[in-house]
Amino acid sequence: MVLTRWNPWKELASLHSDLDRLFDQFFGRMEGSGFMSRAMLGSGTWQPALEGYVKDNNLIVRAIVPGVDPKDVNISIHGNTLVIKGERKAAEGIEPEDYYFCEIPYGSFERTVMLPVEVDVDQIHATYKDGLLEISLPTKNFIGRKKIEIQTEPTQIKELKAA
Repeated sequence: MVLTRWNPWKELASLHSDLDRLFDQFFGRMEGSGFMSRAMLGSGTWQPALEGYVKDNNLIVRAIVPGVDPKDVNISIHGNTLVIKGERKAAEGIEPEDYYFCEIPYGSFERTVMLPVEVDVDQIHATYKDGLLEISLPTKNFIGRKKIEIQTEPTQIKELKAA
């Protein structure tokens, strides 16, 4: 029986190879040093980062969507759900095979936000500037902060008499 020395680096390389194979099967073969497969250009999906906060009794939802034409964005309300859909299109005249690498996600996106209160759908306003989409949703109910004072009854202090 021959004893062989255990090599942890060989095990790590095997794990790396297995993960590469798994990603290749799921996403397609990654070419070059890029994050995204050339084959996925224009056909992928991505999700813009969102934030939401309350200001002046409006619920403000902001989405980071640089490189997206506002004409390619659709905002809708379904009950108490805000839906933001859109698409970032790849530059015209550049073929997928011409890319050396591509880390910018292209394709369609969709974000859904459950609204915590009822909004006045007739007063919703959206603006787009420098890649930031801001949606102002006026609320029908107060959603700001209000400090609630605690009412107490005056306490009666009994005097103790010394004996």
